[in-house]
Amino acid sequence: MNDKSDQISPFLVYFLIVKIQIGVGVLGFQRIIIRSAGNDAWMAVIISGIVFSLGIWGMYKLLNRHDMDLIGIQKRLFGKWLGGLLNIIWILYWLMVGISVLRSYLEIVQSWVFPKLTHGW
Repeated sequence: MNDKSDQISPFLVYFLIVKIQIGVGVLGFQRIIIRSAGNDAWMAVIISGIVFSLGIWGMYKLLNRHDMDLIGIQKRLFGKWLGGLLNIIWILYWLMVGISVLRSYLEIVQSWVFPKLTHGW
């Protein structure tokens, strides 16, 4: 992780974090939050933004402390087998997040671009 060509500058990390926080979820999250929280939905958005920012800050500090990537840190801290299992869980989690984002984009495209198109599910 010492190669500068593999790193993102701190200036671009800010924009990456903002893009991750806003993402596709901002297009449809109001309906989901209002259903559960009602008129107090604005508090849920602020609290989740703070929690997400603290999580990113913690990961940034962890990565700077060990000067490795997350997969290497988990193998180093938890050993070969448990670290490998945690890495598989981590990869599967992000795979599911990617599938969820793709499904959200497809729902948005279907409802805005093709409103009369019926789907098979």
